[in-house]
Amino acid sequence: MKHSTFFLSLFILLGVFVVLPVFAEVIVIDTGENFAPMQQKVDCPLEVEKSYKVPTSISVYYLSSDCKKRPIKNVQVFFSYFNSWNDVQETGLQNINAIENHPLGFVPFGPKYKPQSGSLIKTVDDPKVYFLTDGRRYGIASAEIFTQMGFSWNWIEDVTPELLQLYDYGGDIKSAATHVDGMVIQYTGDPKLFLIEGDKKRHITSIEAFQKLNYRLDRVLKAKQSQIYVDGSVYEK
Repeated sequence: MKHSTFFLSLFILLGVFVVLPVFAEVIVIDTGENFAPMQQKVDCPLEVEKSYKVPTSISVYYLSSDCKKRPIKNVQVFFSYFNSWNDVQETGLQNINAIENHPLGFVPFGPKYKPQSGSLIKTVDDPKVYFLTDGRRYGIASAEIFTQMGFSWNWIEDVTPELLQLYDYGGDIKSAATHVDGMVIQYTGDPKLFLIEGDKKRHITSIEAFQKLNYRLDRVLKAKQSQIYVDGSVYEK
């Protein structure tokens, strides 16, 4: 029930409305894995999973595997799928207009995207949110834990299932009382940053040392004074 409440809360907060089927009592074992449904081949006037534009317009569209077009709204998203602007193919306006718009209305980050540690990601067809650190992803078990940890909903980035699967699943974060390995925290009123490793906190001694972690500075979590960790060795460049 907690998971269902979390999922429903997240759908509402993100402005997504779904019809949930009614099930009999089911035992679910969450392995953290996501399996994309099998795609049926569809007839399409253009090659799918490519980018297109009309010569007289600057708008670029991504054609998904179901032959529906979505606008690519920023450069970072474009380069999470393609290596060069030369990958954009020009086509006639009649071809673009003939292709149905994708109901999603945007393109999530693709498999070439490399989010930094501290990022929060999810796929568009699954409301479960994951925290990334050091090549691993940790599911967040509920909306309550999400907010108690100090995460913000606008930190969440939508990604493709292919990108999600590049990260080993480290289990779920089921309590906000402690932090998982690889999190960077800062106590209120203290400028020092600490890297959590096990039950210890390691003082990050310089900006160069912090940069070595490839951690987002805007994702450092505020820790409560009651969250006490043993001092470990300092983290240096």
